[in-house]
Amino acid sequence: MHPFLPSLETFQWEGRGYYPWDTIPGLLRPVIPMEGARHRPLKSVKINCVVDKEAPILYIPNDVFQHLLGYSDVKFEFTLNASAYGSIGVDLWKASLEKYSEL
Repeated sequence: MHPFLPSLETFQWEGRGYYPWDTIPGLLRPVIPMEGARHRPLKSVKINCVVDKEAPILYIPNDVFQHLLGYSDVKFEFTLNASAYGSIGVDLWKASLEKYSEL
C-alpha cells in the first residue's frame, strides 16, 4: 500500500469554523520512516478559518505550536477571519507566538 500525499509541498485549507490543529504535525511526519527523509517536502501550510463575528480567538494549542517551531524550513500562515477582526483578520501564528512567549 502506498502512502497518501507522499510529495505534498503546499497544504491549504479554508473553511468555516476552527481548524483541528492536532492534525498539522501529521502532515510533517515522514511518509515512510525508514526512508531517511526528515519529512514530506512540505514547504507551506496555509490555513484560513472563517468564523462568526463574535467568535473568540482560539490560539494554536501550545503543544502543537511548540512542535511546529521545529520546522524552520516550512512557511506557516494561519489566519482567523471574522468581521470583528477587520478585513485582514488575525494572524494566528503571530498571536500564538506572543501568547506563549508571555508564559
